[in-house]
Amino acid sequence: MEELLGRFCEEYSFVDVEWKEENGRKLLYTDRGLHYIHTCPASYRAKGFLVEKAMDVIHKNCDLKVLPICKANDDNYHMKDGEVLYYLQEGMRETTWERHYFNLGRSLAEFHQATRTLSWDKLYLPYRSIGTWPEMWEKKCKTYESLLDSLERSKAFNPFEVYLFTMFTYIQVSSSTAIDYLKGSGYKRLTNAISKQGKIAFQNFQDGHILFHESGKRYIAGQYSWVLDMRTRDIGQGIKWIVRKNGWQEDKVIEFLVGYQCIAQLYPEEYCFIFAMLLYPSRFLKTVEIYSLMGDEERALVGEDWQTPLDEELATMEQVLGQYPEAIRQYFGVEIPEIHWLWRLPEDDNKTICICDTESSGGSYESFSDYSDC
Repeated sequence: MEELLGRFCEEYSFVDVEWKEENGRKLLYTDRGLHYIHTCPASYRAKGFLVEKAMDVIHKNCDLKVLPICKANDDNYHMKDGEVLYYLQEGMRETTWERHYFNLGRSLAEFHQATRTLSWDKLYLPYRSIGTWPEMWEKKCKTYESLLDSLERSKAFNPFEVYLFTMFTYIQVSSSTAIDYLKGSGYKRLTNAISKQGKIAFQNFQDGHILFHESGKRYIAGQYSWVLDMRTRDIGQGIKWIVRKNGWQEDKVIEFLVGYQCIAQLYPEEYCFIFAMLLYPSRFLKTVEIYSLMGDEERALVGEDWQTPLDEELATMEQVLGQYPEAIRQYFGVEIPEIHWLWRLPEDDNKTICICDTESSGGSYESFSDYSDC
């Protein structure tokens, strides 16, 4: 970290810097004030064309403004460190509006609606993920399998590797069920229709991507995380972020969804897509992916600080899976199949997807394909 901070001082002529992380946001406090830190893969270096075209339609179609990127001393808009690009945006005098989550959802919907007129260009192809969720999710599951296969050839395992072996069945069942649920909900069938409601999404939307200035203006940050995908990705990730920050607080999640729908209504199936996102253990599998790319020396440094947040998130999301369907039914009148985790239900219950622990229940796993009318 010290080396990275030194690079920031060198590339941006800072005298003093301090890195902090708050609510999932990366912040750099400097002698010239607060800066927001954003990262993206080095392969996104050529993403400027997409960002520029998307900014044009956003500024033309709504009053959200995209926050400028700070230029480094070499006239680049990023700093490269290994396979990661870092870029900075100047901080602002933020404020929290009344009904914050309502306004966050409303602003996100305005952002999506503004991007509906973005025209296609073949140069966007590397940043297109629309219609590919099942394949992306399956790829991460295979990375997990491959990692464990390679570890099995080792003579000894560190505690985190033992943890990965222990969690394998749980994560694989969660992932495969989420993928089946997504497919059974009509994901492929509705992708094109939903994408007409917005062409651009963030890779992992969170609160810090929409900023509220004390003047009343609203700004968009983190534009190099934009991809061509449907709006449901941002809505689902937004709910995940709210839950990570607050735990399951139904009022905040509903407020976010109500704010969004004061601008654009959701398809009923989108609630199911979001449910699949909540079930899919994305953070766990992303951590597995990062670990798989590490060398032996880096892996030796991994400790409980990696395992604890993963356990906490899995436990929180299990609670969400039990509460989300009823909240959606109550507030929006949309019925979606529930998933009851590791216990059997009465045989006449045909509304619930049941995932069973075959050893403890004597039952068997029931595929989602039998419940495809989501």
